Amino acid sequence: MILINLGKKIIDYWGPSKKLLNDMNFLQNLKEYNKDNIDPEVMKEIRAKYIPDENFKPQIVAKASSAAEGLCKWVIALDMYDAVNKVVGPKKEKLEGAERDFAETMAILNEKRAQVRKLEEKLLGLQSKFDEAQRKKDQLEADVKMCSFKLEKAQKLLGGLGGEKNRWTTRAAELQFNYD
Repeated sequence: MILINLGKKIIDYWGPSKKLLNDMNFLQNLKEYNKDNIDPEVMKEIRAKYIPDENFKPQIVAKASSAAEGLCKWVIALDMYDAVNKVVGPKKEKLEGAERDFAETMAILNEKRAQVRKLEEKLLGLQSKFDEAQRKKDQLEADVKMCSFKLEKAQKLLGGLGGEKNRWTTRAAELQFNYD
């Protein structure tokens, strides 16, 4: 058997195994083990020698020691995690890349939305100015129409009074002559 001490292989396993198991941080080291970067050679050896071994089953190992049963379950779980991680790992990387691309695209989208909001506000202001100018234009056109109408009436009135002027001038001259 070979002791794999958190990444280091030791062939003479009993002495170092006892020392490793007596380490106060052993359980914490197992919990914090870098399971995402397991050496492929270590996994190859575990899969070749231990996983297929009929005696390397938690229910069988439990007969010898409950601590050994826990370690057996940990090794089996690590093997399953590594197998799944080899499939999921590249997908995680693709997902992270896609999330980065998505975040960049969303930043661009938000920037464009802000630009659209500014343009819409500007358009609203311009539309308001246009509407005001249109109202003024309509009012001026109405005023021009009204003035044209009044001018036409005034010209007719003056035209009509023009004949009266001659008559009144003649009549005034006659009256002046008669009065003198």
